[in-house]
Order: sequence, then structure tokens, then C-alpha cells
Amino acid sequence: MKRFLAIAGAVAMVCLAIVIRAGIDRGGSNTTTPSGPVKIACITELEAQCRALSSVSLRVEDAAVTAKAIATGTADIDGWITIEPWPAIVNQLAQTKQVGASTPIARTELVIAMVKERADVLAAKCGGSIGWRCLGDAIGKQWTELGGMPEWGAVKAGLPPASTASGLVLLGNAASGYFGRTDFATNDFDGDFGIWRSKVTATAASFDDFILKFPAAFSAVGATRAVVTTSSGTRAVATITPAPAASAVIVLAPVNGGRIGSVAKDVLARALNSVGWSTDNLSAPSGLPNAGVLLALSGLK
Repeated sequence: MKRFLAIAGAVAMVCLAIVIRAGIDRGGSNTTTPSGPVKIACITELEAQCRALSSVSLRVEDAAVTAKAIATGTADIDGWITIEPWPAIVNQLAQTKQVGASTPIARTELVIAMVKERADVLAAKCGGSIGWRCLGDAIGKQWTELGGMPEWGAVKAGLPPASTASGLVLLGNAASGYFGRTDFATNDFDGDFGIWRSKVTATAASFDDFILKFPAAFSAVGATRAVVTTSSGTRAVATITPAPAASAVIVLAPVNGGRIGSVAKDVLARALNSVGWSTDNLSAPSGLPNAGVLLALSGLK
């Protein structure tokens, strides 16, 4: 009997050692692999396309809301569908790598959408082609000063709020137009730029706002080519590619090592492709300022 108890005790000790060793190999954790649907945050602009994903727990909100939550460790998500370089912006905001390497899904150009007859008039005052610098300088002036019709009133233009994913990259593209290059830095933000920026951002406006009250409310808005192409209808909208040219690139990024492998990226790509986004040349540069500059423009820091 004593011999049996001794053998049983030895077996128990071996089993205990195996369990302890397994815990050490897992980094000291005795947690199991997470189960349940993958938790994904999606930017507001892409709600309809993100809804095409199945078997995920989806949260739709403005990029700035998700960014703050990730940076403070309260996001509770596995992945983020957003526009580059928002993941890098969050890592700079958090001062640590909270968001991992992104997978590009689709892209489209950043453009200025403008009432065509007014674009024709302004182009003549802008040296033949409209850019953000010239458009921003014109905001607030009467159209009659620029050769337009009295009934057009004042030049009104806007951008989506910088708290949205598209709004911030459009503001970055507009700032590139002001400076005439993409490699500017925050120490280039002088008083003149501050005044110009305040005019461009004074009235938040999306392409939906532009179309809903076309052509009375706004002469021009910043938008993506995909939205303009699919939503203009029969309205006479001029789609202008400002210099320097830039693109919005949709990405899926893991958050805090989240498990996003099961997310059907091809389903999302098809949904975006159906509304004008391209799935070609996804590795090409976006043409936007760096993440640090965009963070400064965002007002998050």
C-alpha cells in the first residue's frame, strides 16, 4: 500500500510539473484562447461596407473616438478598419505601438468637388487649375469679385470634420496644397497658415451636404473620388484632383495583437469596389503628409 501511495504521489508531482511548465511556456498565463466573434471598429464613412462582414462584432464610430480609446487602452477591439495613416497617428498619440502592421484593402483619390460653372470661373483666377491654396484664399469673397454671378453670393467651401478618418486626410491634402509639398513640418505652421486653415475648416461639410443643397449651400467640398463618382447623380459636379495628389487608403489593422485573421478582407474589398474604390496599386504611396503632421492637424494632441 505504501509503495502504491508513493507511486501515485510521484505521478501527481510529474503532472503538476507539466502544468506549471505549460503555464511558463505561455508566458505565465493560464488563460485560454479568446473565443467568440472578432471585435472590429469601423469608421463612420464605411458603415455600409463594413456591414457586409459576417461573424464579427462591429462597432461604427468616428476615427477620433476609436483613436482615443486605443491610446488610453479602453478600446476592447481586435482590429480597426480605417484610413492610413490613422494607425500610425494612434501609435504616436499613445507613444507606444498599440496598432500593428496594417493590411491595405482599397484606395481612391482625394479630390475637390465643385459646382462646375463656378469651378470654370475660379480656374481662371487660379492660373488655369484649382488647388487648395487658391480655393482657400477665395473662401468668404463674393463671387462677383472673381468674375462670377451676383446670385452665387460668397464663396463657401468646406471639409468633413477632422475627427473623421476622411476629414483628417483631406485636411492634410489641403495643407499640402497650401505649402505646395508634402514634406512640410509642424514648425511650418505660422500665423498665415493658421488664418488660411481656419477659413478652410470653419464650416464642416461632407459631400452629402454639398449634394443635398446643390448648388446653394457650398461651392466646393473636399471628398473622395469614390463618393463623388457614385453620388453625384445628374448634377454638374467638377471633380478636381488638387496638387500634390493624394489618396485615401483603407486598411485593416490589428489592435493590441488582436486576432483579425478570420476577418474576410476579400468581402470588404468587394464591397468597397462596388462603390468606386479601387483594389489596384495598394502598396503605392498615399501622397499624404506624415503621421506626426496629421496628428498635429487632428487636434487630438
